[in-house]
Amino acid sequence: WMDLALLTPGARRNESGGYVQNRQGYSQTNVDGQQVTRNYHSGGDNEQAGFSRDAIQEFQVVANRFDATQGRSAGMVVNAITKSGTNTFSGSGGGYFRHDSMNAKDAVLDRVLPYQNQQASGTLGGPLVLDRVHFFVAYEYERQPHTNSYTNSGIFSQFNRDLQATDTNRKWLARVDLQASAATRFTFRGSGNINNFFTGSGSGNHPMNFRDLRREGDQYFGTLTSVIGGTSVNEIKGGVTYYLRSDRPAVAVFDGSKEFPYNPVLDGGTAVFRFSGYTIGSTPLGLVLDTTNLRDDFTTSYEAGGRHDVKIGFDYLHFKNDFNWCLRCTGDADIRARGFSLNAAQVGQMFPNSAWNDMAAWNSLELLNDGARFVNHSLTDTDHQYIVRRHVFGGWYQDDWQMSDSLTLNMGVRYDWDSNGHNEQLEWLPFKTGNEPRDRNNVAPRVGFNVRLNDETVVRGGYGLYFAFAPNDGVQQTTGYRCFVGSDTCPRYENQQLPDGRADFIPNWFGTGASLPSQLGGPWPTAQAAIVNACDQNNSAPGCLYRTFGQEINYVGRETSYAHQASIGLQRQLADLVSFEANFLYTGGRGEEISTQGNLTYNPATGANYPFSDISRRATPQFGTVNYEYLARESNYYGADFTITKRYSDNWQLTASYTSAWFKDRNPLRKEWVVGSEGYIIRRDVGFAL
Repeated sequence: WMDLALLTPGARRNESGGYVQNRQGYSQTNVDGQQVTRNYHSGGDNEQAGFSRDAIQEFQVVANRFDATQGRSAGMVVNAITKSGTNTFSGSGGGYFRHDSMNAKDAVLDRVLPYQNQQASGTLGGPLVLDRVHFFVAYEYERQPHTNSYTNSGIFSQFNRDLQATDTNRKWLARVDLQASAATRFTFRGSGNINNFFTGSGSGNHPMNFRDLRREGDQYFGTLTSVIGGTSVNEIKGGVTYYLRSDRPAVAVFDGSKEFPYNPVLDGGTAVFRFSGYTIGSTPLGLVLDTTNLRDDFTTSYEAGGRHDVKIGFDYLHFKNDFNWCLRCTGDADIRARGFSLNAAQVGQMFPNSAWNDMAAWNSLELLNDGARFVNHSLTDTDHQYIVRRHVFGGWYQDDWQMSDSLTLNMGVRYDWDSNGHNEQLEWLPFKTGNEPRDRNNVAPRVGFNVRLNDETVVRGGYGLYFAFAPNDGVQQTTGYRCFVGSDTCPRYENQQLPDGRADFIPNWFGTGASLPSQLGGPWPTAQAAIVNACDQNNSAPGCLYRTFGQEINYVGRETSYAHQASIGLQRQLADLVSFEANFLYTGGRGEEISTQGNLTYNPATGANYPFSDISRRATPQFGTVNYEYLARESNYYGADFTITKRYSDNWQLTASYTSAWFKDRNPLRKEWVVGSEGYIIRRDVGFAL
């Protein structure tokens, strides 16, 4: 059903996925009033909660200027409601099938790839107690066998092969509605999906990157609706959501004598080698996201200079992210920037095709000694587990004031607060001080109008300020990287290390039998035993290791992204059931995400950065790569959409729309990241053209 949302005027992506706009902080999805968006990072595809298309009654996409009751999105909001039972038993069933016998040849491979797809779905609803209690259930199953082809045409073509796998996706929903009295109604919904799929192919990856991905999520939600008198309604909503993400290599690997599957948490990665245009190896990931939410909406109406429809409310969400990520546990060698050339014979000798999935048989020491810039890897024996918690509050007041038959004003204000949006209370110098003020100024005013020109024509418009949900990946990654001598936790310790010429450098990155999981080698050192060798912890002693932060981390002074939204539009009735609508929209995004390597300084004579290999010129010489999640980019969207709608009657309806838009990002002038006089990272103007 989210594919149908892409047909909505103003939707800002063309491909299928979990968001109507795949930009961090720019989409929010609510089902039955429950926020189901998974906000742990900026991605959308295959990450969002799955609902059967047959379980959705209707949905709405608000592309611009939504009211104050909705928030945590700087761009769009999708609202959907699920079906419920009635006094009549009813149901549905359906099947959809595809097969490669009807497919054309692959344009690159010049052959038909094996492919199947089968989908089946069904629903049933009806009364448990006539007029009082009703139920509705839905189930959908999809099975898709497919072939992933690796098709390099260069020196890595010897690894080309086809790998087969079968994707499956299961979605379920159960809902019960209880009409306790004329004034009281209770609804409970449970839903979930298990999506198991395989990915990896193409010309730029080795078959070892073929990955087994699992996305599992459940939502449980209840609503108590109470009618108060003849003019007021109160709704209390509460629920929990659960999400599991697991990424791991899909192929079996060997330790020379026995075959074993990778554990998705720790024992789940190979060494990774990054060439220009080709990558060998894969790393795993494990994630659990639990969210608890509570919301109260009070709606009332009264007369005072016209009719006022007032909405007052608040909500609370508790986000708990539990991470298990063996990122670069067994090494990540970057060979892209050394101008190192290979031929097919050398590649075959270093990575024997007969043992393409046996890392212990790879003979890549020569490659590393001659060609690697550095090796990134993690040293600790920890399980790479850490938990991120965020308490998020929102409150709003919305007044839709019908001043006369021809004029309605929409006036609202919203306030959002986040306990851990930017690691304000995390102490980790020189990046975070631990006593930073929280971002408390997220006040969002919104105003609109509706003018009736005549019985067939209205004009609508308005302006509002909209704050995003602060990016969670910066929060989680900063928490994960925080590690120093004597610290209570040390979940992830990654460093950059040059090959030292030892014959056993691979697979033993930093000492014989010390770096690989137990199946492939000896034990790892403890976190505290490893951190003492970090350059930032031992005053850059000879042989120290440079810690590197390839994932984005936060910094002092970061504030939540937001957007200005404005629109004006006209709607005209053309016939009893036909209308025409034209809208002109503006969204100005501010403080959007940029990933930037902050450990560079710049040469005023050339306008270019000093070579990263010149350690003395780094902004923080005791560290390697430092990647900041910098919230400074701006964007501007100007759109016009035109829609003709024939409303539902006589068993059919029609909507036709055309959208024309201009969307452009503007990156800020680059600044240097340096350690300021107070001991933490600040940004300063470069002072010359880059």
